[in-house]
Amino acid sequence: MNDSGDLTAELLEQWAVWMRGAGMSERTVSNRLGLVDHLGRYAGVEAALAEWQHLAEFLGRDATPLISPSTRAAGGTTSPASRGRISPGTRAVNYADLHSWFSWLVAMGYRSDNPVDRLHKPRGVKRTARPITTAQLERVLATVNRRRTRAMVLLGAYQGLRAHEIAKFRGEDIDGPWLSVVGKGSKPARLPLHPAVAAIAHDFPRYGWWFPAHRGPGPVSGNSVSNTISKLMRRAEVNATAHQLRHWYGTEVLRASGGNTRIAQELLRHESLTSTQIYTFVDDDECRAAVLGLPVVGAAAVAGRRLRVVSPADDKRPSPATGWRWEGRSGVG
Repeated sequence: MNDSGDLTAELLEQWAVWMRGAGMSERTVSNRLGLVDHLGRYAGVEAALAEWQHLAEFLGRDATPLISPSTRAAGGTTSPASRGRISPGTRAVNYADLHSWFSWLVAMGYRSDNPVDRLHKPRGVKRTARPITTAQLERVLATVNRRRTRAMVLLGAYQGLRAHEIAKFRGEDIDGPWLSVVGKGSKPARLPLHPAVAAIAHDFPRYGWWFPAHRGPGPVSGNSVSNTISKLMRRAEVNATAHQLRHWYGTEVLRASGGNTRIAQELLRHESLTSTQIYTFVDDDECRAAVLGLPVVGAAAVAGRRLRVVSPADDKRPSPATGWRWEGRSGVG
């Protein structure tokens, strides 16, 4: 926060105290403080005094950090590989966090208005599941050659832990057949321990951090875990991220539970079932099987025709529209 102006820096310290008092996680506090600091440096103004024009430019910025209007005016550019605006999801999160910042300033009497209210609220982003495939996970585990990295992958894939939860994992978080985790919003949860994680636990301390930082006390950061797993995936020639291990976990848990979304919701530790649906992937074959499994009743029997679906792989003359065709004969069955 050293780059913030004196006024903003002092207010950010107060806001941090307020957020902690409201029970927000350190991750949330850190992310919000960093965003406001980023705004001030990007716009070249005291973040506490920013107006809607500064915010509009900030929310429409390039994905490359700190490419400000003044930098562009001076001839600065982004690299060819990183051109393009921030994603809709990032914009929506930034909008919400900045609204919280200015709302706090208004509530505390430091401002009379919230400039975010003058902006168009970004539309909600429809997110979809992005699990790696089981074959890709097998390739990743076959490529890993360090037990530390293997443990990170197993905690992500077989316990559904997020990167920052993996980073803070301790030996004492395993208690018999259960695994304890403190997730988003500092909410504790208990999960059934998967045998793959139980097996590798013998190689790690019974008490203390599984992934201590190489320098200084405490564990590694969540970003360090993400980077470590991402490097492994690149070596395995898998185009994915660490978080996609959690998507695989959610998808496979749903399948293993016979499609019980409540079980998946509990194991993913979501308050909303809508969030769970984001993490659970249903492929085309499952959708097709569900439709073809519907009972044929009355008139739906198509005047007594006996019909069979023939896939493109089995038929040299599939329907040009769908790649599938109906095969059958007339007559009463």
